[in-house]
Amino acid sequence: SIQKSGRKQNPIFVTGHSLGGAVATLTALGLKIARLPVKALYAHAPPRVGDLAFRTSFLRSGIKSFRTINQRDPIPVFPPDIIVRRVIPTPYVDSFTQTLAFLAPNGRIRLNPNADLMKRERAPFLNPMDHDVATYVSRLRLGVPKKLRSRLPK
Repeated sequence: SIQKSGRKQNPIFVTGHSLGGAVATLTALGLKIARLPVKALYAHAPPRVGDLAFRTSFLRSGIKSFRTINQRDPIPVFPPDIIVRRVIPTPYVDSFTQTLAFLAPNGRIRLNPNADLMKRERAPFLNPMDHDVATYVSRLRLGVPKKLRSRLPK
């Protein structure tokens, strides 16, 4: 119905957390294939999705993708490497994301770390709150320079 309205289409930003992040990833590509103006994908704590064909399609789509992973959250590394490597023979945890933010508890944000670094720095999952969206928001806030934090919405 968006295409049939004849109106100028505004850019579409697709976002989600956890399972919603996985669904957002699939939806972003589906919308792009339907020729809708998907500008970017923001996925927070999503489990891994897709196979090699999906990865190829996603990379060709031109969608800018951003993914955040809390250092202590186990959900973004499901399914485990032993399963993923049978489908996508790559050591990178999310090979179609352009920007991956790895969030440490102290507020340090590492952009696009390699898989070895992520495995070395992975902390044990001790608290269910490590997967909570509020934890992601607070860790992202900590990564913003103090002089700019006051501009962020509460």
